[in-house]
Amino acid sequence: MKFTKMHGIGNDYIYVNCFEEKVDNPEKVSIYVSDRRKGIGSDGLVLIMPSDKADFRMRIFNADGSEADMCGNGLRCCALHALRTTGKFPDALVTAAGSIETRLICRSPFVCALNLGRPIFSDLPDGAGGEGCRAVALNTGAPHIVVADCGLACAESMWRRNKDSFNVDWVQINKDGVLKIVTFERGVGRTAACGTGAAAAFAASRRVLGFSDLTAKVSAEGGDTEVYEENGNIWIAGEARFVYDGNFCADDFC
Repeated sequence: MKFTKMHGIGNDYIYVNCFEEKVDNPEKVSIYVSDRRKGIGSDGLVLIMPSDKADFRMRIFNADGSEADMCGNGLRCCALHALRTTGKFPDALVTAAGSIETRLICRSPFVCALNLGRPIFSDLPDGAGGEGCRAVALNTGAPHIVVADCGLACAESMWRRNKDSFNVDWVQINKDGVLKIVTFERGVGRTAACGTGAAAAFAASRRVLGFSDLTAKVSAEGGDTEVYEENGNIWIAGEARFVYDGNFCADDFC
């Protein structure tokens, strides 16, 4: 089975072009290919599929085999895949979270922006907070709890208690206005970056942390994401990069 490895600021996935390939057991395949010692190594598996609403549809499976609704960095890589394979940049891409509007910013290095829509705030789950930190629950295409005024250990502890339902983002506003973020993702754990997490950190900081800018640089271990608000919608912009093409044998594990 042919695959492509790509990453968005360190958030790496294995991509399979399902216009040409067939994946019968994506949950098992994702666990196998994601293993960084015994497999290819990634945060998960992304299937690029046909759609009747846009040029491409994305299905994403976490490293533990669970399926996610949305991945901002993964979706930017899908847009890069479209440009590499068809020569055309897609105006929109479809995920389980809905159709996502896209904008091409630069071809080389490849940078595009995604419209994640309006953030949806919700009540915190039982047991969130209460550890001397501030916490906000919201959905930016994927469910997040953003925590501040605490250490990383607190954020990781909250993620472990809620890891089947939420991603958890630790955020700190630096003196220069940059939002520093660390994300613990559902089905993966701590990751180098998270696109929907960057959007969640931005929206939560504007709501409860006194951050008032309409645009921000969100800095993660893997790199920076530009996040901005436009007509109430949250946009994220950043790089996506091709790493390599390869093959693996599905018969070895299915």
